[in-house]
Amino acid sequence: MKRYVHNPNISYPNHNCSCRVYAGDSFVQLESISPMYGLEPGQAIRHVENFTLYHSDALPQNPKESAIQSFIDNLR
Repeated sequence: MKRYVHNPNISYPNHNCSCRVYAGDSFVQLESISPMYGLEPGQAIRHVENFTLYHSDALPQNPKESAIQSFIDNLR
């Protein structure tokens, strides 16, 4: 599971979105995007992503959002 902080009071690129989602036949990828900042030479920002790995033998076979949400809720 990937987590990051979205701040609704800061501007993001791409129509104010803080993430991009890519989906293929065998994967889904979430790419978090940093807010837009104006930086002077030598300045830096920090963009943090937190990852957590879980093991479960009960992966949902039902692609409905409710089944996926239930699976995620049971991981916590």
